[in-house]
Amino acid sequence: MPRWNLEVSPDRNEEDDDAVAAALGQALETLNVLPPDYSRRLNAATSVYLAHEKRDNPFLTEFSKRISAARDQVMGKSRQPFEYLSLLGSSGSGKSRMIRHCLDRSGLAEPIELTGRTLRPVIRINGPRPFTPGQLAISILKEVAMQTDTQLTANNAWQIVRNHLPRSKTALVIVDEAQHALRHKAPASTIEVRDAIKILAEDAHWPVGFIFVGIPVFERFLMTDNQAKGRNVIVRMPNLNPNRKQDQAFVRMLLTQMVRAAELSIDDGGDDEFCRRLICAGGKQFGRCQKLIRMAIEETLMARRPTVGVEDFAESLRKRTGCDDDHNSFLATRYEMIPHWLNDPELETYVAANDILVNDDQAGARERGRK
Repeated sequence: MPRWNLEVSPDRNEEDDDAVAAALGQALETLNVLPPDYSRRLNAATSVYLAHEKRDNPFLTEFSKRISAARDQVMGKSRQPFEYLSLLGSSGSGKSRMIRHCLDRSGLAEPIELTGRTLRPVIRINGPRPFTPGQLAISILKEVAMQTDTQLTANNAWQIVRNHLPRSKTALVIVDEAQHALRHKAPASTIEVRDAIKILAEDAHWPVGFIFVGIPVFERFLMTDNQAKGRNVIVRMPNLNPNRKQDQAFVRMLLTQMVRAAELSIDDGGDDEFCRRLICAGGKQFGRCQKLIRMAIEETLMARRPTVGVEDFAESLRKRTGCDDDHNSFLATRYEMIPHWLNDPELETYVAANDILVNDDQAGARERGRK
């Protein structure tokens, strides 16, 4: 029999943790490559989060509405179907980082531990691959610490999900990399996933809200079903503009705070021209700019220098993209024209074609045309 009704709550073995940490520490001492305080200073820089008004505020507003609805449901004040929330942005825009920040800030990143039970009002999963109803259900069960079996059928898995989520008080499910739901050859497979989510969101006894995080192509998943479309709110991650003064100032502030957190200084960086180059090097995406800053800090720490220079950023971009100096946005003259990253249409080639899902009205028109 499949084991599906056991909640897995293993006690953390501190003795094992200490033993492994000691072995890894000994390995680092033996290799003797990293400078002192490397991890501490790099982690301090990485932990810097700078909110962007046009990016963070719209999502925080909609996220707070879902938290309020979840609270009403837990308190028994409401059993209304949840609205979907879709956070859409290009690859590297910083969607996942913003989600983690919201969960940490709200205190919902960790489960609520009570005597004999664990409550998880909000859970976050990565879109499974393949993104089938069964795999989605198993991902949810694993996140609420339920022991599953590989022989579990999709129907059984969803029934277990519907039975257990009220017990764990799970009212919100955040699905990262949601665009994988479109990665099917046949429209019927994608529709099955969408219908399974709709059933959970419309459950009469315990409806569950969904927050989808993905690239813009995911919009097709909900926009091709009138019922889902009518219950969905889209928040889009804005691109950075290298010529917009506000974006230059924002990137400059992020750069300054991360470098200071790493106990370093900046060498001739942070002026408008450098910020334009950094935004272009990051493909006009906030998340990529932040990663390039982090990599430049790594280069500086590894070289045991006190100052981050342009050469550190150039080397970081070279490592990340494989570009030569003539095509390096930090070194080239006409850096604005250099494409370092695939754009969204190119990224979408691996997912469903535009017509893999048919809008309800279009389907009706086609059916009427046959008669």
